[in-house]
Amino acid sequence: MADDRQGNTPSMDGNTAAPAAGSAGAPQANTNAAERQQMQAGLEAASAGNYEAAAEAFEQAVAANPDNARARYNLGLALQRLGDAEEAIVCYLRAIYSDPSLIEAYINLG
Repeated sequence: MADDRQGNTPSMDGNTAAPAAGSAGAPQANTNAAERQQMQAGLEAASAGNYEAAAEAFEQAVAANPDNARARYNLGLALQRLGDAEEAIVCYLRAIYSDPSLIEAYINLG
């Protein structure tokens, strides 16, 4: 796994997958709003150095949309910065499973 103590770990970002074509309806819209809100909260907490709050927010974003590879990746970064390497690896692997083109997750696996 990449060593973030040297600043070598890519930073978190808020890129999320686009909603599926033809998806409509209030429940989906509420889920997407909750997902975006939690992603933003996680990004703000991470940029302030509050990785515990960031991890909680990214966990909620994943709960709102389990297919959000970026949320899983960002959760992995927060956990890595908290020293939980094993759970970070799990998050990176799940992110890759959801989006095999998410290069940053491969990089953090080393």
